[in-house]
Amino acid sequence: KEAMAGRVAIAPSPKAAAVAKSASASASTTKKPTLSQRSSSTATASNNPYGSTLRKYRKKRALPTTAPFGLSEFDATGKRVISKRDHLFRITDLLRFRALRKGDLVAARTTSRDLWILARVVKDYPTDITTAPIEFLQLSQARRDNLFKDKVIVQDVEDPKGGTAVSRNLVLPLPRTSAEAAEWLSRCKKGTRLYAMYPKTTSLYPATIIDSTTYCKGDEDIVVVDFDGEEMDHTGKVPHHHIAAQEVTVIPREFPASATTSTTTTKSGGKRKSSTPSSSNNDNNKRSRVNSEDDALNNMISQIGGLDSFDAFDLDFAKTTDADIVDAFHSPR
Repeated sequence: KEAMAGRVAIAPSPKAAAVAKSASASASTTKKPTLSQRSSSTATASNNPYGSTLRKYRKKRALPTTAPFGLSEFDATGKRVISKRDHLFRITDLLRFRALRKGDLVAARTTSRDLWILARVVKDYPTDITTAPIEFLQLSQARRDNLFKDKVIVQDVEDPKGGTAVSRNLVLPLPRTSAEAAEWLSRCKKGTRLYAMYPKTTSLYPATIIDSTTYCKGDEDIVVVDFDGEEMDHTGKVPHHHIAAQEVTVIPREFPASATTSTTTTKSGGKRKSSTPSSSNNDNNKRSRVNSEDDALNNMISQIGGLDSFDAFDLDFAKTTDADIVDAFHSPR
């Protein structure tokens, strides 16, 4: 009775003590969630419809430690000798003109329109560059064009019949593997301009990197971009798109699209395999707004009796105040 009342402590039996010790040991040796379990349960962003997961929960991938093409951003003392942006462009130029293999996926501009499509190389295209990388980068555009005067035969992935001959400077290689894509993406920072494949299409459009380090999807790194001219969604914000790193390529420096552009909120139809906005449609919208303003001005003038009616106001604009102008417009004619 005293024990039940809590006044006397009773030692547990040896059997009960052994059971408690076993349970405690079992709890202390319980394994933490595995990498895949964490990736699937806690890594997926709640506002991400693309199924991307956080890259920090994936097994880390070792990137090459040697400078690509022997071109480093630093000198022997560790001092930076070139900006990250300029270094990106010169590495991109060298990768851009690498030899192409049959079957390689590339971004190609096959028409006069500024439309880049996903295409496959039909025939090997060797690159016979005998100069050092730094010397190649210093070639003039004319000498470079002469070096790559042969055209590349590519095939639209949506039209496997035949092939199209495209100038070499209008063919941009895409990463061949996820590891290569990760290496290319490691040099791209927020604000870098890319041609990126619009979701559920085989067309690539200009876009700006928003995030290149956070997300992945399995072994594939994911880059978050804003496409030029994308319209706002129902929340009033321009949507961010998660694109696989193997579906993007840096826009060459000499292309007009490499310049950062402000995001617009217009949208057009009629583009190949996509409803993504076009720059020509934005121009049309701008012209429409100007015309609307002109129409409004013309309507106002017609309401006051035309341009000749200004003579009746007898305004001296050198001395006239705002109040004088308001009185003139409201006075009976």
